[in-house]
Amino acid sequence: MKASKDYLLEALEKVEGKTDGEKAKALKIAGSTLSQYKSGKQQMDDFACIMVARVLGLDPMEIIAACQEEREKSEERREFWKDFRSSLGTKLAAVLTIGATTMMMPTPAQAAALTQMASSELCLLCLINYAESAASSTLPPVFLL
Repeated sequence: MKASKDYLLEALEKVEGKTDGEKAKALKIAGSTLSQYKSGKQQMDDFACIMVARVLGLDPMEIIAACQEEREKSEERREFWKDFRSSLGTKLAAVLTIGATTMMMPTPAQAAALTQMASSELCLLCLINYAESAASSTLPPVFLL
């Protein structure tokens, strides 16, 4: 699993600005605070986690949980956050799978149009088959139906 600093560095690559000061301003945090986050002297607060998540297009809880896991002094609580992060990833994968499946399903109107189109193609194939049969048969066309 990613460390909170990895999320921050990834976001800094994506955010506009050439200097750390400009990037901090884009994230709406102080330049000195960004410096503390980058050096590892301080963990991101929830606001910074949310801003980083927005830049990366992620669920903010993913980054907040990473920070919580890193700042916990109790091994028991660190394990809690580690387990929470693991379950969050599993739930997110399930939601994305369901979402993608749902997005690929046609609406009822689209399904009706596809059904009609398929039956038209079937009729067209029947006509082509009929024409081919008529061309190669010695029987009058009326007997081929």
